[in-house]
Amino acid sequence: MNLRVLLPGLALTLVTACGGSATPIGTATVAGYTFDISYEDAAPDPGAHTNFVLKPASGHPTSVTGWVGSAGEPASAKVAAVYDSGDGDYDLPYTIPDPLPPGALFFFDVETDGSGAVGSIAF
Repeated sequence: MNLRVLLPGLALTLVTACGGSATPIGTATVAGYTFDISYEDAAPDPGAHTNFVLKPASGHPTSVTGWVGSAGEPASAKVAAVYDSGDGDYDLPYTIPDPLPPGALFFFDVETDGSGAVGSIAF
């Protein structure tokens, strides 16, 4: 939402973050956690900046990282998700590769109790 504020001699445009509706991608189970996965903002198209949202059905792992491409992507392609205690989900802002490799998936690494597991889902 954009809000325009006019004061004598000063005009400001404030951009506020709205908890817009998320578009569901699907459900995946990794490391004993079942996640509802969706995206907010732009659709995950080549070159777009989107926000993947991973909501565990219960509990929450120590950390979640994610990337788009193949399972063998370098660590530089992986982004740490931020746990949002208000929503009980993980927000993962990501810029989709352009060009998008054929067969690319959204991968996410779930770490808990010193061990990790990788899951993926088509988007």
